[in-house]
Amino acid sequence: MTGELEARWNKALARVAEVEAKIVAMTPPRSRPPSIGMLTTLAANLKSIWTASRPMHGWKKRIVRTVIHEVIAI
Repeated sequence: MTGELEARWNKALARVAEVEAKIVAMTPPRSRPPSIGMLTTLAANLKSIWTASRPMHGWKKRIVRTVIHEVIAI
């Protein structure tokens, strides 16, 4: 009885490890947080960046994500 319980426990732990490994593999790597200098430069140029007529290759999304992350982190 104890042996069976231990075997089931070990099997469950192995499954947890598999799922955790899959989660890590699916999670995109985090980029470095922006420095204060980068945020200051961005803030100074925000209007021109945001209203630029040419595509900014995802900069608007990155700006919004950075603001959300920084506000939540603070």
